[in-house]
Amino acid sequence: MASPLGRGTEFRGIQYANAPRWQPPQAPVGATDTKIANTFGAACPSVGAANEAEECLFLNVYVPPDAKVDAKLPVLVFSHGGGFVAGSGQAYPATNLAADNNMIVVTINYRLGALGWLSNSKLTASAANDFEEVGDAGNYGLMDQQFALRWVRDNIAGFGGDPAKVTFSGESAGGMSVIATLTSTSTAQNLFRAAIVQSGSFFYYTTESVSAASRQATVGAAFEADLGCDSAACMRSKTVAQVLASQGRVFGRYNLGPVHNTKIVPLTPKAAFESGRFIKVPVMEGVTANEGRFFLARLLAPLPAPALMLAAGGPANYNLQQPNAYCGTTAVPVTCTYSQIIRKLLSRPTPDPIDSPYVSILKPSAITSDLTNLLATSYPAANFKNGFLNDAPSADMALAQLWGDAAVACSARAAGSALARYVKVHAFELDDPASPQPSNTVGFPLGSQHTADLNYLFDLGAAFNADQQQLALSMRRYWGNFVANLDPNGSSMPRFDAFPATQIFSPGAGQLRSTADFDQRHFCSSIWDPIRAATQ
Repeated sequence: MASPLGRGTEFRGIQYANAPRWQPPQAPVGATDTKIANTFGAACPSVGAANEAEECLFLNVYVPPDAKVDAKLPVLVFSHGGGFVAGSGQAYPATNLAADNNMIVVTINYRLGALGWLSNSKLTASAANDFEEVGDAGNYGLMDQQFALRWVRDNIAGFGGDPAKVTFSGESAGGMSVIATLTSTSTAQNLFRAAIVQSGSFFYYTTESVSAASRQATVGAAFEADLGCDSAACMRSKTVAQVLASQGRVFGRYNLGPVHNTKIVPLTPKAAFESGRFIKVPVMEGVTANEGRFFLARLLAPLPAPALMLAAGGPANYNLQQPNAYCGTTAVPVTCTYSQIIRKLLSRPTPDPIDSPYVSILKPSAITSDLTNLLATSYPAANFKNGFLNDAPSADMALAQLWGDAAVACSARAAGSALARYVKVHAFELDDPASPQPSNTVGFPLGSQHTADLNYLFDLGAAFNADQQQLALSMRRYWGNFVANLDPNGSSMPRFDAFPATQIFSPGAGQLRSTADFDQRHFCSSIWDPIRAATQ
């Protein structure tokens, strides 16, 4: 169908695979009639999602104007975020990204939650296949993404694309999937020639260091018991609603994702990158300047009443001023100290016993008084001005920066440093303090929070001013240059230096620039790198 924006053609809802429950994806039965690709396919099941079905492995193809079938255009394949439990490809319209760069963009669905990432001993492969060795289980959502890459290899020429010029990209969980796929030396070789990772080095030190065996023996077994099953047949007989209900009780919001020691993910990304045992392609990798602001309110539960939180400038500001259940209990509330919140944020960032181990940054034994004092000095609230409260000091913005630096920014730098020993790496950071946000929902500006970069690349309807519109165009062009030429640089664009430099994406004249101060601004080598190295 013609693009609603009048810039090219969209092919929506193309089924690239069937999704047998807790098995590798399979090629769909060949169609014998013509399909009209003008409707998005079903999203994969997730809690509260609309238009969902287990047969959800659809993709969407965005073709630029006047593309000929023999054009051999470069191709960008995008994997969405959502914590491995939510999201869909259709949420990221890519008309302008394709048209501005005369390239094809493909957005994909993949299986989510327990249906996509459960590793359970009853589901282990009994025979080797394209994605599994005998005894493997889990990673079905990653298999889907790599199956989509195979579909692109086999079919994109029919849309005017070049299967030899594919870049695999993703944001958040999608970025983590790209990183995991870089380790897939047995299953993803020659499916892409470059990679883009947006905020995907999350917990580089911890998240994907879960082995298949340990996952099967712990939450995998607990999930089976919660379903009331003792066999694969029983588990596969349960309804989607029953699976999602058990998922919430056993895995919480976050405790799902790739597992290693499997054919598709043989090593942790850290081990693979540091040893050079990964698919060696050029990489663009980056973060947003204020990653942690997206998560802070989720991490400081239980929260005060919304009106009180907004008046105080955020949950941390409130907890420092008033007795609360975060540092005390509902029955015996206690006013927090700044160091107390830092300690809880690092070791037990959520009261949920299921989620807390997954999103904790450091082991409790590593969080000493000396460390919390150092962090309180390095991230003082006085350095963070809340524009919603006449530039009053913001403990919330300071703590969000602390958590984002530790969990995302410095993990990205560590991953980039390891990769750069073997391949060309270009690092970037979106820094737009006035990045659009719908409303004041937490008491402080969200700035360039996690996910903010998506507004600048995809057609999400963000209310940009003129400088931000120009920034969005510049970012799309850097992306297009990289996909086409394996280098983000191009004529008339400010120079984008390779790692260890970081390209800063900020609106305004002269604000696209390469800098060498990312490490210093995020306290990577001075605080977070040595702490993480000593405590993992």
